[in-house]
Amino acid sequence: MYLRDCGLQGCDCIMKLIEAIVRSARNIVPPDVLEELIMQLEINETFDASPAGAILMGVYILEYVGFPKYVDAILEEKHTTIEQLKARYRNKTAIENPMVPSTGILLSLIVADMIACPRNITPAYKFEEMAEQWRTGPLLGIEPSILNDDRIGRAMSVIGANIRNLQEVLFNMIMDTGKKAGIPLNKFILDTTLLELDGKFKDAPKVVPGRGTNSFSQMIVSLVIASGSRLPVGFGVLPGNTSDSSTLPDIYGMVNRVADDGAVEFLMDRIYPTPSNIRFLEEQKRERMVFWVSPLKTGLSEKRARELIDMAYDKDEWEPIGYRSTKEINAKTDPPLTAFETTWTLTEKIKPELEPGQSRRPRGSIRTINIDVRCVFYRHELNAQREKENRKIKIEELENALHEFHRKLNTRKYREREYCEKKLAELLKSYSCVKKFANCELSVSDKGVIIFKWLWDTAAIDQESKYDGVFALLTNYSKKQVNHNRLVTKYRGRDQVEINFKEMRGILDLERVLYQRPERIDTFVFLKVIAFFVLAFLRSYAMKEGVKTTVVKIRESMGDMLLIENSVMPLEMKIYGIARDTEMNRMFRELFSLPDPLELIKVLSEEEKARIDGYVQKWYEKWLKSRHEPR
Repeated sequence: MYLRDCGLQGCDCIMKLIEAIVRSARNIVPPDVLEELIMQLEINETFDASPAGAILMGVYILEYVGFPKYVDAILEEKHTTIEQLKARYRNKTAIENPMVPSTGILLSLIVADMIACPRNITPAYKFEEMAEQWRTGPLLGIEPSILNDDRIGRAMSVIGANIRNLQEVLFNMIMDTGKKAGIPLNKFILDTTLLELDGKFKDAPKVVPGRGTNSFSQMIVSLVIASGSRLPVGFGVLPGNTSDSSTLPDIYGMVNRVADDGAVEFLMDRIYPTPSNIRFLEEQKRERMVFWVSPLKTGLSEKRARELIDMAYDKDEWEPIGYRSTKEINAKTDPPLTAFETTWTLTEKIKPELEPGQSRRPRGSIRTINIDVRCVFYRHELNAQREKENRKIKIEELENALHEFHRKLNTRKYREREYCEKKLAELLKSYSCVKKFANCELSVSDKGVIIFKWLWDTAAIDQESKYDGVFALLTNYSKKQVNHNRLVTKYRGRDQVEINFKEMRGILDLERVLYQRPERIDTFVFLKVIAFFVLAFLRSYAMKEGVKTTVVKIRESMGDMLLIENSVMPLEMKIYGIARDTEMNRMFRELFSLPDPLELIKVLSEEEKARIDGYVQKWYEKWLKSRHEPR
């Protein structure tokens, strides 16, 4: 007999399995046939694996944070828990129709799939097929046959019919989770991202064509993150041509609902500080004080920024400050920052909407608003050195490229001035960061010879080094409230939201939108936010337990857990196990009192044990048939 342990957690004890098979076979086959059967018993060396383990864990965690419950409450549906669904599944009769889970449970399956398989998210038309692999019937009480694409699509449409529904679910989860985890909600990070989508979205008004003939379609997603815990507390899905800055009032409304009592702090993207937004935040003082910090978008006001920097050098206003990043502290690097303070004037033109029938705005209707705000310029010496070195390298590369261009002149097509000017323009365009330092002159002699000269503006190159490594922060904190050191410390904290968007794009494949109907696009992005909510929630709890980790590692830990399906040959009887379970997964199951997957798969094993007689009978019939077949 060749029968060995498959080495998977959760497989039935081999000896008990043998005993069960032998007991059944004694009642069905003659003794000599029984001996032959026993000699043939072995574990199949090939097996199937699915992320059902991660799906199971994800669904139960979503139930713990209240996601399906709040979805059903918003939609006024009767909520059924996973345990209730499983009890109904076990006790159903053959003639009963399978129980249809609530919208909250259906959406939980989609979110769990996003967490478990972010690179290969299951489209709606494949959910029934995948549910068979996940064994959702016995493990979750959800018959795979009811998970067709129509039902999945309707579930997404019904919750996404009003984006307020989605935001209300997230709000309730924040309130519930905040109480459970004691998460502070007084500092928030704001950002938006432009998603470029590959596909046709003719029925999705929020998705607009990008610029250029071959550009992707695009839409905007805004996200509000609670600083520290990194929990998403608000989101929006906006048309791709929306001005990012116009989203601030809605964002404030979301934050105002979830924030703790007292003042709050906004760490904002550089697009948000406009005069109208600053005035809006000032008007909220009657309700709560909002302090804000934002980087200055110097690219649009480069001339003014450089004037202020030059004045600071002339007046010797740059002062060293003590701030160092964690990396710089560990490397024992001297504080690399110097700073000076000034005032920055924000300017915005207010253009009224065109009245019906108007083709242009009346003269004098466009107003200009100016607001002065506190501004601190910083210079990072190490970054300045790197930028200077990189510029030197680019200048050398351009110098070589210009020499190569010069050698081609007056040969083949390079005998025509128009062609030479075109190629020179293309060359300089590829060196946009340093081309302004090269004074190029292309001319034609009396004899028709193309002449090319260039001269480097060394004074401008030297002057440019003044602006290397410089960035500026705007804020409504006074100098007494927040000095230069604390201000830059706060700003570095907003890097979290950049990391979050990057992680959402990567581990949750944010830019791959599988739907085109507007309400389903909203729901799809919302479910991605919920998936990230779960990962951030788990990270926050892990940190409390003293486990330093990231949402990437947590997702990988969950996604690695597999349901293994093997078979006992020659009966073709299924056996199950859990593979690649991790210490982190076990920690979360203990923290949240989640079911042990080893206990869950016993359900599958018991189902197979109940069919042993059938497996043996089927094998015996094949054995008899083989004996009567002509040789």
